[in-house]
Amino acid sequence: MKSSTRRAFLRSASLHLPALAAAASLAPGLSLAADEFPSRPIRFVSPFTPGGTADILARALGEGMARALNQPVVIENMGGGSGTIGGLAVARARPDGYTLYLGGLGINVVMPMIDKDQPFKPQQQLAPVSLLASYQQIIVARADSPISTLADIVSQSRQKQGLSYGTSGVTTSNYLGTEVLKSEAGFDLIHVPYKGEAPTLQDLMGGVLELANISVSVAMPYIRAGKLKAIVTMYPSRVKELPNVPSVTETYPNVSVDPWFALYTTARTPAATISTLNAAVRKALEEKAIADLLEQRGFVVRSSPSADAFAKFSQAEAATWQARLHKAKLIA
Repeated sequence: MKSSTRRAFLRSASLHLPALAAAASLAPGLSLAADEFPSRPIRFVSPFTPGGTADILARALGEGMARALNQPVVIENMGGGSGTIGGLAVARARPDGYTLYLGGLGINVVMPMIDKDQPFKPQQQLAPVSLLASYQQIIVARADSPISTLADIVSQSRQKQGLSYGTSGVTTSNYLGTEVLKSEAGFDLIHVPYKGEAPTLQDLMGGVLELANISVSVAMPYIRAGKLKAIVTMYPSRVKELPNVPSVTETYPNVSVDPWFALYTTARTPAATISTLNAAVRKALEEKAIADLLEQRGFVVRSSPSADAFAKFSQAEAATWQARLHKAKLIA
């Protein structure tokens, strides 16, 4: 190398060394910042219509988790396809914990047993985070209906072909519980699925349906106003708001439904990130304002101590419902 060229090279290198040294000193810090979770807003997909029972839970939880994580949690209602549209959106997201899914017993545990051809495979495509809450269901009729008791439903369904009931869809435990009841009691009803509880109620009040299986929280204002009759609760016990309305277990002990909602994220999300999300769920549900709101809306708060604990709970539920669905001839 010529002396003049060598001097130019050394001069150029000496000019760049401070910048290179500075970049090297910053690199570890930048790496830590990139790995820190969460460092940006979180997307929370709810596969349910706005204003319903699930939406109330999603928004309350989202607010609490935002405070716990110090990042915005943005609720995105993505209904349709019996939870499949929203589920696939989460399944296809990056496995980094920034996309969450509000699932539950019907969508995540039971429907994969019934519809094995659906493109959404929650047990393979999602990772469990935490149980959130269970809610109470009730079968209702219009105030002017001749049906007032569960015995009336059985007798009327045998006398009148085409007696119908509505739910929020075939992935809901409202539908599944009613189908199990039909099998146990030996009567028939025609199921009419809707995209949410609001349209179900609209058709019930309008005379399109004879019955509906909906959440207690949604039914209560109509029951108090004298527009609906509470026939029977599907919960394992009588509910506090309706102490005079019998539980289905008082007639059919094996039929009760304890439906639950839960939080999931994309499969292959790092365990540490899932642990952070689980802790945020527990902190959110421990907030008195959130706990009180959910109780008033008919929820029973049930967070999980860890994602692994929730996964084991879900597996046990799957075994229980597989036996129930087989007995009801909903699966082979």
